[in-house]
Amino acid sequence: MERNKAIKESWDRNAGLWLRAVREGLIARRPAGTDQTVLDHIAARKPKLLLHVRSRAGWLVRRAREMTGCAGTGFDACAALIEAARAADPQGRYEIAAYDDIVGGKDNLGGGFDCIVCNYGLFEENITPLLEALRRRLKPNGAMVIQTLHPAFRGDDRNADGGWQLEDFAVFQDPGWEPMPWYARSLEAWRDTLHEAGLRVAQQIEPRTKASADPLSLILVCTAD
Repeated sequence: MERNKAIKESWDRNAGLWLRAVREGLIARRPAGTDQTVLDHIAARKPKLLLHVRSRAGWLVRRAREMTGCAGTGFDACAALIEAARAADPQGRYEIAAYDDIVGGKDNLGGGFDCIVCNYGLFEENITPLLEALRRRLKPNGAMVIQTLHPAFRGDDRNADGGWQLEDFAVFQDPGWEPMPWYARSLEAWRDTLHEAGLRVAQQIEPRTKASADPLSLILVCTAD
């Protein structure tokens, strides 16, 4: 629970810096292909109703609506990011909600979603209750699209079995960032966790660039068992 609290506090303190990093294109993997790839797999589902988990400033909801015409809802526990999303996209729906709110049904997000997207938004160790709660909000033929850091990536403190890591945001070369703990999983651990939540992996995608054989990310398109 202490790590979960630290994750929330990190996003609250980093909100302004995160918005700047996104607006200035400082996250290299995004223009390299991860953004467009996850959007393409959302569009392939032709959703009418989309939910974005940990939506931050709402860029994915806006882009998905432009591509598909879907109605989009985003939620995040960070009030500053939801405020920025609402200011940037008055047409969208953005709500403040924490994972515990979703698990406990203490939110007003509703259900019947064709597609639920978790785009670099699953940082906690025990995410099974959240995934179960989200699965119940899918339409019978709906899908959950999860993009995460590829397990093949190895930072200085990473190992093949995963476990708790610390993101120091040093890549941005700005001392103002608040470090954030996050839980890494192997591919096998991802599949086990999804299975426990009543989900199965229908597609596994590993975006790459022409210049490198290393995957930019891991995308799992999941359906209910």
